[in-house]
Amino acid sequence: MTMLLGLRFLHYLSMAIWLSAALQVTFQLRALSKDPSGDNPAVKASTGSAGPLGHIGAVGSLATGLGMIFSLGGMAGVPWPVHVSLTLALGMWLLLGLAERGLSSVHAAITAGQSDRETLSGRLRNYRLMTIAFHVLWTLVLLLMVLRNAIG
Repeated sequence: MTMLLGLRFLHYLSMAIWLSAALQVTFQLRALSKDPSGDNPAVKASTGSAGPLGHIGAVGSLATGLGMIFSLGGMAGVPWPVHVSLTLALGMWLLLGLAERGLSSVHAAITAGQSDRETLSGRLRNYRLMTIAFHVLWTLVLLLMVLRNAIG
């Protein structure tokens, strides 16, 4: 039981790291859409730490989640909301990676002097939609995990 509690603590910690990285990407996209120029402090301050931090949180979350699943008896021993949440978490990881990669390409275009507002606005809109989808999936996973015993 102590191992399960340790895994649960690490799982919560990893999820918090993952969410903070996703929020950092979201806030950077919002700042860039307001002012897509090289003088924007969001462009200068962004070092791209959200991507690696998000991937560390995602891998930690998925690994500890799988550890908890197998300590509870494998996939057959957990309710169906856990299966759905695992699948959604993989989709969230993909979405965050795509949004972070897109944000990096926007940053590169801005620092190279290609900060045409019309050109960047379409790209920024697509990446904002990806982060919105990520947060919707995040909410679904959170609801499934909180209510897993009541609905499963």
